[in-house]
Amino acid sequence: MSLIMKHSAPPPVADINVTPMVDVMLVMLIIFMVITPMLTKGVSVDMVRTKNPIAMQAADKTDAVIVAVSRDGKSYLGNNQVPADQLAPKVKDLLSNRVDHEVFLRADSRARFEKVVEVVNNLRAAGVDQLGLLTGSKCYQMSQMTCNTCHNTHENEKGKLAVFSQRCMACHGAAHDSGNGVAARPCKMTATIGPSITQNCIGCHMPDQTRGAFIMADHWIRVHPEQKIDVAAHNPAWRTKIPPKHLYLRMIVFDDREKASAVRQQLLAGGSFFELARANSIDRATADTGGYLGDLDRSQLDPALSAAALKLQPGEISNVVESNGKYFTLQRLPRNFREDAAAVFNQAMDLRKQGKLQESKDKMFEALKIYPRLLRALNWLAAMYTQGGNPDVSVGILTLATRLYPQDSDAHFNLALAYGAMGNAEEIPEYRRALAIDPDLVVAYINWGAALYEKGQYQDAIKVYREGINVNPLIASLHYSLGLALEQEKKTAEAEAEMALARKIDPNVGTR
Repeated sequence: MSLIMKHSAPPPVADINVTPMVDVMLVMLIIFMVITPMLTKGVSVDMVRTKNPIAMQAADKTDAVIVAVSRDGKSYLGNNQVPADQLAPKVKDLLSNRVDHEVFLRADSRARFEKVVEVVNNLRAAGVDQLGLLTGSKCYQMSQMTCNTCHNTHENEKGKLAVFSQRCMACHGAAHDSGNGVAARPCKMTATIGPSITQNCIGCHMPDQTRGAFIMADHWIRVHPEQKIDVAAHNPAWRTKIPPKHLYLRMIVFDDREKASAVRQQLLAGGSFFELARANSIDRATADTGGYLGDLDRSQLDPALSAAALKLQPGEISNVVESNGKYFTLQRLPRNFREDAAAVFNQAMDLRKQGKLQESKDKMFEALKIYPRLLRALNWLAAMYTQGGNPDVSVGILTLATRLYPQDSDAHFNLALAYGAMGNAEEIPEYRRALAIDPDLVVAYINWGAALYEKGQYQDAIKVYREGINVNPLIASLHYSLGLALEQEKKTAEAEAEMALARKIDPNVGTR
């Protein structure tokens, strides 16, 4: 049958959409190489998290010029919304009487890249010669440390491992009094090996990593198991006396102390916190995710829970804590729990490639037990259930994903796929939600149009396909599908033109 005579609905794209998101802030870091801790001046945006910021005290000044880009692409000068194309003259006026032409940019981590670039270009047009990208830093969140704590930005310190190690020893030396409110725990190695180890802090805790042609230092300071260095047995005296500012927790809530004590014993015997929380916690809001609470500021916790949580080491389980007539068991998550979950997820994907679907599902669940908010695992697990003929299970998983990540367009798109497989009318609203978040998600236009076509709503399908073509005119399936819809509306000449254009872009369109 020729393409022009085909009257069946255009096929939707059934594959899960897990295209990795471009880390806009990483690109900006490469361009400007200047970053700083999170500030609260100006419009509030959800800035990207980074691990090795450079402090910018100038951004704290009352007269600092701060430009923000919000999630929806709007630009602000201070607290006032200003269109991007009007930023240049306004910023130029502010900088006219200054010696330094420095501006600080606060961009939302989910802002579209072209919106950030547009703002940057207009700032450059205003004569800005120093542009600082403000971010939220994990190091800053936890300890108020910045890169300048260790690095001298005016000196090339390449190769000065001894200098860096001495700075580590200022807080972690065995003889250091960590009870003064400044230092963390001393280094186990210095306590057992002696002064010679002072040259090797960086080698153990911030080893170089080779990425293609680049050699980089890992600035996420932690224990690296791959170093395979023998250390002394844990000494309680090494425990930090500095309470963390943020920590990752999960909890189980009980209404009976005896039951709480019994479940705690199961946890200490190696029971799964995830499974025991789901089975026993009376707090159903957190029970669905195995008691996971996420990243919490200590001020967010009830005082009794906060006191217990701040005593925990990573991975440690608390005693039963009573608060407001309920009983709680807390666990501070291990430092590397997200990396551990990602490693298990990668194993699941390898099993999937080998066709071992059930084993892959089991690994996906294992990854989610470690980190219940691992979006990649939620999306792929849902896709596997949809493809396996169980879209109702997928809907449950993706409903959770969209609740946890309401601004993730892929989660909404995948939920629309699952609804479509069930014949549920919520399919189209989910495509709309996905496109409201990411108007460039072309595959959503294709599937939304196909859903309308199947319902006989050809005029609406035509409108959707044209919207998709305006976003990307080089997608053959959009032109092909538009041609089919136009044909149903008896607009033969337009249909033939769209079909011809589709075949020029892709000669095989409509045959797959």
